[in-house]
Amino acid sequence: MLTFFVSVEAKPGEPVHFDPPRQVEGYYQTFGVTAEDEAQLLWIIEDYIKGDLGSTFVGVSERWLPDLDGADSDVKDLIGDVQKVGIWYKSGRAWFGPDE
Repeated sequence: MLTFFVSVEAKPGEPVHFDPPRQVEGYYQTFGVTAEDEAQLLWIIEDYIKGDLGSTFVGVSERWLPDLDGADSDVKDLIGDVQKVGIWYKSGRAWFGPDE
């Protein structure tokens, strides 16, 4: 089993409205994922991203092993079952515009 935090880049497929209005190109989001192999890990992320705002999965920008008693301890109370295949943590979205 693979258990990772992954930071992904995605582009929204549906219009996103902000107040005040701003133009967005895409967003970054972090997930905690458990999968049987690399292909399943990518499929789980892509499937979630596609269902979220009809977004397009651009790719994984960073990946690291969870350190829930150290560097990643601030999310320890927010996670689900890390032994179960699927997404057990997701952060908010960090939006970026055309000039960012």
